[in-house]
Amino acid sequence: AADVSTFVKSAIPNVPNWYTAEANPDIRIVSKYPITTSKSVDGNGVFVIKIENVQMVFIMAHLPCCDNETDRQKEIDKLMAFVRDIRYGISSLQVPINSPIIISGDMNLVGYQAQLNTLITGDISNNTSYGPDFKPDWDNTSLTDAQPFIPGKPFCFTWNNQFSTYPPGRLDFMFFTDSKMKLENAFVFDSSLLTASEQTQLGVQKSDCTDISDHYPIIGDYNLQTSTNTTESYVGNFSLSMDPLPTLQISKEYNDSIGSIIITDIMGRVTKTIPIDYRITNYQLSDYILPMNQWWIISLRIKNQYFSKKFFY
Repeated sequence: AADVSTFVKSAIPNVPNWYTAEANPDIRIVSKYPITTSKSVDGNGVFVIKIENVQMVFIMAHLPCCDNETDRQKEIDKLMAFVRDIRYGISSLQVPINSPIIISGDMNLVGYQAQLNTLITGDISNNTSYGPDFKPDWDNTSLTDAQPFIPGKPFCFTWNNQFSTYPPGRLDFMFFTDSKMKLENAFVFDSSLLTASEQTQLGVQKSDCTDISDHYPIIGDYNLQTSTNTTESYVGNFSLSMDPLPTLQISKEYNDSIGSIIITDIMGRVTKTIPIDYRITNYQLSDYILPMNQWWIISLRIKNQYFSKKFFY
């Protein structure tokens, strides 16, 4: 990460501070905003970047290449299960509800369509190992593909090698939660396609992109929410008592909101979904036949937002 930081500082010296983080073996990120948390998930990096009063989850992936379909799907499943736990509030990486999420990187999606589908929709392939499917955006929808194109060209490939058996392809992607951020612009940058005057204006040389990497950089400009704090009156208005039996108490101030109580095991597998009856404020969880002597996660879903607590029963 230090080498990458030094390179960026030399190229863009007018930024006061550059922050760096990494995830082994080969994930490196550089940001002009503070990186408050970094975590490795099966060789891919999950980072929290503080942009003013917004905490953005930035996931950088480098998935297995070529015909390694099994390991590529496995890493995608594991990564999306981690995103699911963030959404449900049960992840070891805790961020505020509604924190914007970006998943980007070299995905090497040259095989099965199911891999792209998992990244966008949260349809996990191996539910036995990685838990249930889910919708990864905070409004309970799929992620959005930024789909960057090469400016002025009808192409979106991000890799091209004339000596390879693979044709030019789109290997690098950027997915995001469009309920919490707006995409203003996205493009693939290929310096070899610039005119001489454009190169001079931008301060680049024709071979800059290919000298650095066999992949072209992808760029996305986003507008974020001004805050990740929610102002809804119902936030946190439920409590869990364990004496003598696990009992959930919820507030009656939810008006006509549609909601449910979701009980999952520690792996994220849903064991029970209970529609909220607004005439009831106390739910005795032992009535729903939970196996004893293990950890459980109880989540209250209101207006497609989740508030979770962990308990042992």
